[in-house]
Amino acid sequence: MKNQMICTVMLITLTACASARSNSYYTLSPSIPAPQASPAKPVAENWTLAPLTIPEVLNRPQIIRKSGANKIDILEYDRWAEPMDSMIYRTLADDLTARMGMSAGSASQTTEQRIAVAIDEFDADADGNVFLTATWTVQKDETTTSHIFQHSEKSSANDFASIAAAMSRLLGNLADAIAGG
Repeated sequence: MKNQMICTVMLITLTACASARSNSYYTLSPSIPAPQASPAKPVAENWTLAPLTIPEVLNRPQIIRKSGANKIDILEYDRWAEPMDSMIYRTLADDLTARMGMSAGSASQTTEQRIAVAIDEFDADADGNVFLTATWTVQKDETTTSHIFQHSEKSSANDFASIAAAMSRLLGNLADAIAGG
């Protein structure tokens, strides 16, 4: 009887281990800008993208999903491949470089423009709708201009690879807005 109990416990344990879900990792990628019908407007010779800010709830390895007006789900097995703030910064810097024609300068260089971005919302809901709300300021000489960006996009499928692709496109749209002035 005791041996049968031990075998049953071992079988249940092995079954649970065999069915354990493995982690899936996702990343954001730069979006290639659409070809322009008219020549691009002149850009500053140098620009700097300041460190961006994001809500702390987003800066975690797990992907979060809105499940209600005041509720989010933290998805333990669906994760970002790198810290969210670094990934957004890298992707947005690459998107801006593709649109503005120059590489971002370092903070120690003399720059003509300083771009600061604050992400207020960047997530998806249970239906695969992705939301990006951000404010950005451009400081040039003694002038500072502020802008608001608020867009959403439906992912092509309600899986996290499609959601990450939609998030990447929204960052590309943000870069379009910043580069367009």
